Amino acid sequence: GIAAVRAGATLLFDSDAQMEEAETELKAAALLETLQLTAGDQVQSRVEPAKQSGYSSDDPTVAGASKRVLLVDHDDSFVHTLADYLRQTGATVSVCRHGDAAKLALSDGSRWDLLVLSPGPGTPSDFNIIETINLAIGTRTPVFGVCLGLQGIVEYFGGDLGVMGSPV
Repeated sequence: GIAAVRAGATLLFDSDAQMEEAETELKAAALLETLQLTAGDQVQSRVEPAKQSGYSSDDPTVAGASKRVLLVDHDDSFVHTLADYLRQTGATVSVCRHGDAAKLALSDGSRWDLLVLSPGPGTPSDFNIIETINLAIGTRTPVFGVCLGLQGIVEYFGGDLGVMGSPV
């Protein structure tokens, strides 16, 4: 069987559960759209969440069918929600911890269709995300980042990160 762990939304004492679920789906929408693309496809405006039952990685009508995704965990509980969303597309998802496990997964000769860099606390340098991206580029593996992962991609390609004086 498959166990799914739904975690990652920031629930506070005054949170609206429906709004938190909508935020979680929004955070995953770009990733789901990416998995639905094949060469020459156009991005669709809305990704409908897939139903868990009835989908398998052998079903070619599913967006992520036959795709192998490596999801690198940067110490954030949202990684399990991302993995669940990816699996709902039919993709085969392997989750590994940052550091040595990620290095091994990207350098052992395995072929990945997508590398997903998860959210996490701190900054990209705390997790040496640059090395992970270097390994992915060396194997021509596409990279997708969420929160901290996206920050790592921005820094890798020369962008600067900063802290705002107050939230927007």
